[in-house]
Amino acid sequence: MVKFRISICSLWLFPIICSAQIIVPPRGNLTPEEYIMTLIDSLEIADINKDTVNLIRYSSVLTTQFQSIMMITKARSYLRIALHYAKSYSDNSWFPDVCNRAGMLMMAYWDLSKTPRPTKLDSSRYWHQKAISVGVTINRMGSVGWGYRGLLQNALFHPKKEIKDSIPYYFMKAAELAELTNDAELNFSCSALYIDYLTRIGNWTEADKVIASQIRGVLEMATFQKTTVYNNVHDYLARKNNLDTLSKLKELIIHGHNQLTAANHKDQLYAKDQQYEVTKTKKVLSATANKLAVTNKALIILIIASLLFLLLITYLFFLFRKNKKLSQRNELLLREQNHRVKNNLQMISSLLSLQSQKLMTSDAKAVLEDSQGRINSVALLHRMLYEGEQVGKIEVVSYIKSLTEEIKYSANRDVDIELTLPEKLELKIERVTSLGLIVNELFTNSMKHVSSEIPLSIRLQLKASNGKLSLTYSDNGAGVTCEVWMASNSFGNQLIQLQARQLQGDFTVTVDHGFNFALKIPA
Repeated sequence: MVKFRISICSLWLFPIICSAQIIVPPRGNLTPEEYIMTLIDSLEIADINKDTVNLIRYSSVLTTQFQSIMMITKARSYLRIALHYAKSYSDNSWFPDVCNRAGMLMMAYWDLSKTPRPTKLDSSRYWHQKAISVGVTINRMGSVGWGYRGLLQNALFHPKKEIKDSIPYYFMKAAELAELTNDAELNFSCSALYIDYLTRIGNWTEADKVIASQIRGVLEMATFQKTTVYNNVHDYLARKNNLDTLSKLKELIIHGHNQLTAANHKDQLYAKDQQYEVTKTKKVLSATANKLAVTNKALIILIIASLLFLLLITYLFFLFRKNKKLSQRNELLLREQNHRVKNNLQMISSLLSLQSQKLMTSDAKAVLEDSQGRINSVALLHRMLYEGEQVGKIEVVSYIKSLTEEIKYSANRDVDIELTLPEKLELKIERVTSLGLIVNELFTNSMKHVSSEIPLSIRLQLKASNGKLSLTYSDNGAGVTCEVWMASNSFGNQLIQLQARQLQGDFTVTVDHGFNFALKIPA
C-alpha cells in the first residue's frame, strides 16, 4: 500500500500546473529558485497596482511551485492569498481553479504527514466538490473535469468503502469532460491514476481497455507522459502475470543506472574543477601583473579626480548660497506685494463705503455694498497670505471662518451660521480667491432674498475626499429651482457660474426646505 501511495503522488504536480483556467507564466531557462523569485516579484507588482487578476494568477502558481519543492507551509500562505482574491473578485471564473489547487495541497499535507489523518482527505474532497459545483454554475467544464480528477485521486486513499466504490464514476466523469474540453493533460492524468488502481485490484479486463486507449495516443504525448505510460504498461504486465521479480529487477536496474550516472557526473565535475583551478591561477598571475602596471596611473587619476570633486563641491556650495539669498529676496518681495495689494483693496473698500453713503437710491447703494463685500473677501485673502508662513498658499479653513465672521458682523440681521469644515486644508491662492467669491455671493444672496421676518439660518460644509473638494451650502429661505436660478441675469449668479467654471467644477441648485447649492471641484 505504501508503494502504491508513492507512485500516485508522483502524478500530483504536473497536471495542476497545466490546469486550463489559470495561465502559467513561461519558465524558460530559469532554475526553480529563479522562477519562484520572478513570480514573487510579479506578485508584488500586481499588489502595488491593485491588479486582482494577476494577484490571483501569481499567488495560485506560487502555491503549486512551493508544493512541488515540498515547502507546504509556504504553499499554504500563497493559497490563502489566491482564495481571498478569487472569492472577492467580481468575475468568479478563477475560483474553481483555485479550489482545485486547494484540494491538491490538502492531499500533499496528508501524504507528507507522519501520521496521515482522514480529516485532510475530507478537506481535499470539500475543495474539489466546491470547484465542481461552482464550475457547473458558471459553465467552466475544464475546472469541473479537474475537480473529478481530484476526487478520483482522493478516493484511492480514502478509508471509507462508499467513497472507494465511487472511483469508476469519478474516472468516467473526468474522462468525459476531458474529451468534451479536448484536454489531453486531464485525460492522461486521470487514466494513469485509474490504470494503477485497476492493476492493483486485479481488474485486468478494464485495465486492458484504458491502457489500449492511452497507447493509441502515446506518439502525441510529452516525454513525461510517455514515460509514465510505459511504466504503467510495464507494471501492468508484471502484476498481471505475478512477476514480482521482474518489478524488483526493474528497480535494481534503475538504481544501478542512477549510481553509474552519478559517478560519471562526479568524474566530469572533478576534471572540470581541476581545469578551472589552473585557468584561475593563470588569470590571477596575469591580473596581478596588470595591476602593478596601472597602480601609479590610478593614483594620479585619483588625486586629479579628488581635486576636481573638491572644486565642484565648492562651486555648488557657492551656487546654493546665492540661490538661497535670491529665494529669500523673492519671498520678501512677494510678501511686500501682497501687503500692498491688501492695503489698496482696503482703500478701495473704504472709498466705496464713503460713496455709498452719498447715494440716494437703494439699488445703487446695494450694488456698491455688494462690490464692497467682494473686495473685502479678496482683501482678507491677501491679509492671510501676507501673515501666513507659506508663500502662494492659504489655509482654507481659517479663511472660511474669518470670511463668514466678517459677513455675519456686517449683516443687518440675526444670522445663525453652522460650519462643517475639515481640520486643515491648504490650496493655492487662485483657487481660494474663486472659492471665497462664491461663498461671499451665496451669503449675500441669502441675506437679500430670505425674508427678514424669519431668523436666517445658513449651513456650509466643506469636505475633501477621493480627489474631489465638495462645497455644500443651504439656507432656510423659499429657494428657487435650478432653471430659474440659471436664467437669472443678476451679477452675483453670473459671478458664481464664472468662478465655478474657472475652478473646473460642477454645481447643482435644488429646492429642499430652502435654497441648496452644491459644488464639486478637483482637489
